[in-house]
Amino acid sequence: MIYGEIEFIGIADIPRINTIFSIDNTLWAPWKVILTDKEMQIENGTINMRVDLENILIVDRPLPHAILSKLQNSSKHGSIIVIDYKKEATIGIGEVVSSMILAGKKSDISNLKYMLMSLLGLKADPIIGTMKAEDIRLLCLLASGINSFDMLVPIFDGDDEIVNRTFASLISKGLVDEYATLTSLGTDLVDRVKGVEKKRLGSSIQEDFENLSTMWNCLDCSMPPCDEETNRIIWKCGNSKLCGNVTTVDINKFIRPASIERIAVEIPENTGSIDLIIYTMDDAHIVLKSRDYSVILALYGCLNLKEDIQIRILFCFYLGYNTESVILGFLQISSSCLAKHCQILVYNKLLDRETKELTNSGLNLVHRKIIGDVSVLFKWSCFEYNSENFRKIETQKKECAKKKILNILQSKHGKKLYV
Repeated sequence: MIYGEIEFIGIADIPRINTIFSIDNTLWAPWKVILTDKEMQIENGTINMRVDLENILIVDRPLPHAILSKLQNSSKHGSIIVIDYKKEATIGIGEVVSSMILAGKKSDISNLKYMLMSLLGLKADPIIGTMKAEDIRLLCLLASGINSFDMLVPIFDGDDEIVNRTFASLISKGLVDEYATLTSLGTDLVDRVKGVEKKRLGSSIQEDFENLSTMWNCLDCSMPPCDEETNRIIWKCGNSKLCGNVTTVDINKFIRPASIERIAVEIPENTGSIDLIIYTMDDAHIVLKSRDYSVILALYGCLNLKEDIQIRILFCFYLGYNTESVILGFLQISSSCLAKHCQILVYNKLLDRETKELTNSGLNLVHRKIIGDVSVLFKWSCFEYNSENFRKIETQKKECAKKKILNILQSKHGKKLYV
């Protein structure tokens, strides 16, 4: 099937390396280009050249400005297109990459480019052809409105490192900004992806992206609100992965302390979260991610057998684990040990006997311990406290302050007050 016959002037069989440094501008010849669904034919008075479409590598590759200016001056045309293609080597065995230059009317150049890109797909795009599959995937997802880290990680098989690395790659290419908003170049590239792939796949990529965005938005909106921010948990073993969200008070249900071999904490680059990594005796490892540093550090303290037992107990109450059976299972201690140390904590006014909650003094101790652990674990010589990264501490401080005021008012007015 013939898609078009267009007249240009051109130069063929230029070694690709020459297009970077110099091109003989005296080789222009009039061409008649016939484009079919199988090949690109070039005819003039002396040659009849055929290039199979499967051998075309890149369409409209950018040229150095100096080379482009010389070509425009010598051809007397402002519109130039470069096409890279493979052909059999004339010396030795194998294939070499050559280039052809075509010059002509702007409308003719645009039509040829559009037809070639429609037939060849993304692989021939000068920008997209050099991008990795995950770069294009993440860029299109961001364009469709899916920009939540917690939503993107499952799409990339639970590998948060790929998401972070790919996002950094898109920023370096000038396709998105640091807020995950597409730049004009990124938007143009996504439009090309949608336009080219629509013909190649026989369906509307734009419609697919909109459906995907709608699906994720529905899932996100249908999640019931909770009192605490959820944390991300990823379980990996061999080639198997599971990931999902878990509230802080339910984390203990997903971790078996008796099977833990080693634990570690880290702050991945380009993220606003802190990770607790748990290596188990059955060759699996669990990654727990949270934007609240205090949650991860309290869990780390609970599971660290070298930590002081009373601090570990305080951490349990801080996380909301106030049932004896839960604390015993999570800390792997005996009932008598727990009772003895709880009495000491109550005596030192760090724990409320009746409510089984941390007192203001107990919360302050937990606060100081967590800040100290941050400085030691990450070797921060100067640590700036950010309330957004320690939301649970700030919330509990407000609760303690409110209870203190209510107790003062109750003792003054002689009746129980409620808020």
